[in-house]
Amino acid sequence: MNSTDPFTDYNLKLVGTRGSMKSTPAKYTKKYYLDSENPPRPVIEKSLRNDEGLPVYCSEKLVTHEESGEYNGNAFNVGTAAIYEGVYYAITKGKELKVSCEQSAMTVGVIETVHAQNPLPVKYL
Repeated sequence: MNSTDPFTDYNLKLVGTRGSMKSTPAKYTKKYYLDSENPPRPVIEKSLRNDEGLPVYCSEKLVTHEESGEYNGNAFNVGTAAIYEGVYYAITKGKELKVSCEQSAMTVGVIETVHAQNPLPVKYL
């Protein structure tokens, strides 16, 4: 997230090990690949060259998938309702939460680590 960049076409960008997602409050786009569709490739430590001995750059091709869509509503009228609905069905019907307690604890741990490593000055006592 970067709230100081006035020229970005997204509000949030997530970069993962097998893909990325960018999102605005209205729409999202994600592009990713599946390990099962792409065979493992060995590491080649020397420069790649073609039959004429010229360097070869970016010649590998991955099978990728791209998805995009629009959000119906916003974080307050749909997102919050979905969270409470998920909790309700977890308690009353035993359904799994979309985000597990362990995943939430890990996220909170990351946030606490970031705050510990980058403490904000105390402005008011």
